[in-house]
Amino acid sequence: MNLFKRSILALLFLILASFSVSLSIKAAIGVNASWDSLSQNVFYLSGIKVGTFSMMLNLSCVLGQMIILNKNYHYSRLSQILVSLISGVFVNYFYYDVLSNIVIEHYMIRLALFVCAIVLMVFSVAVMMIVDVVTYPLESLV
Repeated sequence: MNLFKRSILALLFLILASFSVSLSIKAAIGVNASWDSLSQNVFYLSGIKVGTFSMMLNLSCVLGQMIILNKNYHYSRLSQILVSLISGVFVNYFYYDVLSNIVIEHYMIRLALFVCAIVLMVFSVAVMMIVDVVTYPLESLV
């Protein structure tokens, strides 16, 4: 598969991963990752949207890579900036626009929603790893 097709596939599954983050937050019984938990708590304390703070964290990871790797930093990693921005924008879009009016009162439905979110996230990240176009900034920093 050529780079263009792999990039389109990575973009689609990045958007699906962003949807899964929003879905897990909407379920209100947990989140996919501690990163999302931190972003959600910052939202409660400051009003900075979850996706926006997630963008800030991811961009700080890109900056951290630049500092640590210095001359060995490959500029192909700059695509992580796009990943950070796209992911944050779509998390905000799905959570604050698409899912905002949905109210889920039953715990079992929340649990099912959360499990669906986890499965979607795992599947999305797996596909992104397989197409091997870009990595998430946090993983690259680590």
